[in-house]
Amino acid sequence: MLNVFIERYDRQVPVRRVFEISAMVTAFEVTYADDFYYPGESHPFWELVCVLEGEVNVTADERVMQLHENQIILHKPMEFHRLWSANKTRPHLMIVSFQTAFLFQAKERIFDATPQQIALLRSLIAQSRDVFCFEDICTVSVKPGKALAFQLFINRLEQLLLMIFDGTASLAVENKSQSAKNYALIINTLHAHIGEQLTLSDIARLTKMSESNIKRTFERYANIGVIKYFNLLKIRAAIPMLESGLTVSETALRLGFAEPCYFSTVFKRMTGDSPRAYLKKQQSYMIE
Repeated sequence: MLNVFIERYDRQVPVRRVFEISAMVTAFEVTYADDFYYPGESHPFWELVCVLEGEVNVTADERVMQLHENQIILHKPMEFHRLWSANKTRPHLMIVSFQTAFLFQAKERIFDATPQQIALLRSLIAQSRDVFCFEDICTVSVKPGKALAFQLFINRLEQLLLMIFDGTASLAVENKSQSAKNYALIINTLHAHIGEQLTLSDIARLTKMSESNIKRTFERYANIGVIKYFNLLKIRAAIPMLESGLTVSETALRLGFAEPCYFSTVFKRMTGDSPRAYLKKQQSYMIE
């Protein structure tokens, strides 16, 4: 019997985790007014937004969408996104932000939440106040004596994400207006010319739009300037280049920056860290 066990032990199945949460950032529930709008942001961590009641308009990359009750959107790191109330409703949301180096890149990141998933997310939001010390909406530390509760919280959050990804992606209601199409055209053009330094005039020529129309479109859907958005896309493209082993100078050159120092300045402005500090932080997440 022992010999049989030893033979089978040699054929054990190694555990390869799809992802691991390495740090918590936020966990909260909120109801906004019917005229609410968030001006837009990008950040170096994942963010899950679940609509419990009401409706919200969302921009995520080039897409302009409307989310309804019990829908979830997952924003990936450094993805510019904006959120505002839709149809004069008062959106009731649950938002959880976290850091992970291993979350697989799902093509679709909008999902219909099941009652079980909603209940689990509600439970996690409630539990977070018992586990973490907060500054406003941000977690800053684990409360003394809550190490086991913290581990349980992370395990349950990972379980929730696995349940969501194992379900069926939802078809969000996309904005088909001409202005939304123009917004997508501009962003896709920026992606196509990511290695160049474009001016507003260049973008107008490439998209066959007027400069005033470009400014008006970005004010409506992004609330930031198109050149600032272009730099954000460049920094997002820089991260995998740096992670692959390219130097700061090589990465800057590939993305159209004449000076590595200016690239580093823009990188820190967008992420909060210099390129080297950012990589070191990401490596620490992977080790932990």
